Amino acid sequence: MAPTSMVSTCIGRRKPYHWRPTMVPKSISNAMGLAQTDAIFITFTDVLRDLIPRYLDTTRVYCDQDADQYARLASEAVRQLPFLVDYDEFWPVEIYVRKRLARTRYTQKRRIQRIARPLRPARVTKPQGSHQSTSTSGDFETDTGADSDAYSDGNAHSNSDADADLDVDSDTDLDADPDADYEAPSSPEVPLASLYHEQPIVSSFEVHKEEVDTFLHGLQPDMRELSLRFIEAGLVNLRCLIALANMPTVEMQQLLRDDMKLTAFQTRIICIGLAQVCGSK
Repeated sequence: MAPTSMVSTCIGRRKPYHWRPTMVPKSISNAMGLAQTDAIFITFTDVLRDLIPRYLDTTRVYCDQDADQYARLASEAVRQLPFLVDYDEFWPVEIYVRKRLARTRYTQKRRIQRIARPLRPARVTKPQGSHQSTSTSGDFETDTGADSDAYSDGNAHSNSDADADLDVDSDTDLDADPDADYEAPSSPEVPLASLYHEQPIVSSFEVHKEEVDTFLHGLQPDMRELSLRFIEAGLVNLRCLIALANMPTVEMQQLLRDDMKLTAFQTRIICIGLAQVCGSK
């Protein structure tokens, strides 16, 4: 059951002045009839930013959240922001939560991708005018020609695709933009009613070996040979790696060293990589 379905039964409401929109709004503030700079809207975003990590699992998207926890969050939001009773089933809360969780997961995934991005080895060529198979002078230079440009274009294309997944400019920051207009769109516009009964369809323990390989490949030195050991220990995807990074240090090291039988050096390198993924503990 999607989280929203429990909210109305947990919170009394009066006849709303702002009915639920039929489409997911691009701008929450505009849909609420407010400007981004309105004090009411700024307070709304500040309160929800505080409540989301207290009640929800920020490593999961909206439809994977516990319905009871979401209902508690919505109840507390209405208690602190009484004007929300003027909105049909307090829909601004759901839309903001949905977009912020999508943005948070996207940011975490991009952080791992940046850390794990392999370094491109420098390509060397012989000096111009040389037709010998070997250079007698030993004077080589880095090739910065078409191959380098193609590589840069490939990276730019990849980054552009990743940004398009959230339909948001790459230089936009959620904390700097209280309107939080972030959504991972499957189509230009999605009927809002179709989102209220979403069912979790992806298991937290579904194996995504490529995500584990990407993380291990980004370590120095490369530790992809440990991939199978991670899978066998239940660290099967990005979500599990983030959960591991958020464990207390003692428990994290116990899992790596005692349960997975990693060496002290391997344990230390992996702990450093996990700290870079989710920030220093």
